[in-house]
Amino acid sequence: MAVTANAQWNNLNVNMTYDGFINDIEAVDASVVWGHPWQFDGTNNNPTADYVRTTDGGSTWTIGTVNGVAGHEVGNIWPIDANTCYVSMYNPTGAGGEIFKTTNGGTSWSQASTAAMFAQTTSFANVVYFWNPANGKCMGDPAGPGPAKYEIWLTADSGSTWTRVPAANLPSLTNAGEYGITNLFSAADGRVWFGTTYGDVVRSIDGGNTWTKHATGLPANNTANGRFDVTDIAFSDSLNGLVLQVATAGNTWRKTTDGGLTWTTVVPTGNAYINDIDGVPGTNIFVSSGSSTTGGFGTSYSNDRGATWNDIDIGASHTGIDFVSSTVGFSGEFVTAGPVGGAWNFTGSFASIACGDTSISPGVATVNDTLICFGDTLLYTVNGALAPTVGAVHGFSLIVSGNDISNSTDPLNVSGLPLGGTGVIFPAPNPFPIMLVNDGTIFPPGNYYITPVVYGNATGTGTIITAGYTLDPNCTYTGTSTLVYLLPQGDPLCVVGVNNNNANFNALSVYPNPVSNQVNVSIASTTVNTNAQLIIKDVVGKVVYSQPVSVTAGQNNISVSMKDQSAGIYFVTFKNGSTTSVQKFVKE
Repeated sequence: MAVTANAQWNNLNVNMTYDGFINDIEAVDASVVWGHPWQFDGTNNNPTADYVRTTDGGSTWTIGTVNGVAGHEVGNIWPIDANTCYVSMYNPTGAGGEIFKTTNGGTSWSQASTAAMFAQTTSFANVVYFWNPANGKCMGDPAGPGPAKYEIWLTADSGSTWTRVPAANLPSLTNAGEYGITNLFSAADGRVWFGTTYGDVVRSIDGGNTWTKHATGLPANNTANGRFDVTDIAFSDSLNGLVLQVATAGNTWRKTTDGGLTWTTVVPTGNAYINDIDGVPGTNIFVSSGSSTTGGFGTSYSNDRGATWNDIDIGASHTGIDFVSSTVGFSGEFVTAGPVGGAWNFTGSFASIACGDTSISPGVATVNDTLICFGDTLLYTVNGALAPTVGAVHGFSLIVSGNDISNSTDPLNVSGLPLGGTGVIFPAPNPFPIMLVNDGTIFPPGNYYITPVVYGNATGTGTIITAGYTLDPNCTYTGTSTLVYLLPQGDPLCVVGVNNNNANFNALSVYPNPVSNQVNVSIASTTVNTNAQLIIKDVVGKVVYSQPVSVTAGQNNISVSMKDQSAGIYFVTFKNGSTTSVQKFVKE
């Protein structure tokens, strides 16, 4: 079975006007998202003065330009709601910078910073951030007057006025050449942190009034002229955070469990992507995104502070990423100019769910067909799955078996042992689509039951059917098995339809489909025929019903009891002289 690459992400069409990607994406809630796109010129990725915005969860987007200082580019974007948003802007060829604000959804922008801000010879605006609609801060590179320290300004009136944080409330520089980086910061639970080019994290726990500096222990970065750069930083709450340094000599991860005071090395296993990292609020989970040949493409999550990374999806481009809750997240996507793609919204859930929670569900499966001829493709989709989050192994899987295992609390140990299945997928995707081409490569011709399962407190590695895999019967929830027939090449059941050699017969239909106890056959005829034949066979060709029938000109309806027949696929054959028609139906 091939799982679609974006099993837990829904692709959104931003309608980018140039090749590029959303580098900084910031969600307000499930509906309102703002972002800052970069443009790819064929060789390099370049910042712009543009923004993107959606107010309907990504169904439609607006793309525009911040009408700020000519030639200045957006450093980061920070939205308050659908109408109000701030951006930091910087001079790419020199010192300076500004804060701009819109209150009408981006239609127009006005400067929110004052002439005194970022006006020193070494000033450079890096970040703007708001704790709430009134209280915010902006941060720039170290500047005077006096000994250079980070230039941090606070506002308590939505940017109408600003006050610079006194030098006495700021840490000294580790190196005279150190500075901050545009958009390199994180905030959680009222606290805020930013990284420096010399491996330190600077934090405030009192609304920006005082700041302290803490060494992360990152090594010298051979790709940054020997500096100790922090490449990315993320916190999930007031205590737990990660920093990442990307270098040609190897990537280095460090973690903190005390709010950034001390840091220890993490050696990650799994796909720890390096394009962006983000903490999921209200959880112990971090998410990483990737969109490069060196760092990989996809997303993954860690619930052990970066030690182990589990795939969410593989192979898709994910640039900037932002989660505002355990169920609401968005990411950017590198695309060529045009109407397709540009962003993703998360369709899974990282919510904490204990065994026995009434919201747990293996989901409901649908298929495009249950009879799959050779060379055709089965499309199988599970909607509404929600898995427990407890135990070393928990999540969602599909099991392919030889028998019906519906509602079993021990689906790995029933007759018709599992013949195939997926790995552990968490969070449970909603929806979860798979595709299976019936070409004999994965499964030979035969009858198969496909069943969704969610579980917690499991043990084992690999796919769910790996030897030694154990499920907890008190925390295993098995859905309804779907019977699928993979037919061999040349099977006569795949040659169905109407062979209409005369005008006596017009149409054959069956309803309902699937049926429970009775199937209704509708026959349209243009003439009277007292010598027609109605035959019903099961999937292996056994005749379960055969009777002569008389038809009149017009519509003819015949009801046949299926009450005593087993569940499965059946075929109705109607013979009217030289005309034969076959229709398929399913008995539940």
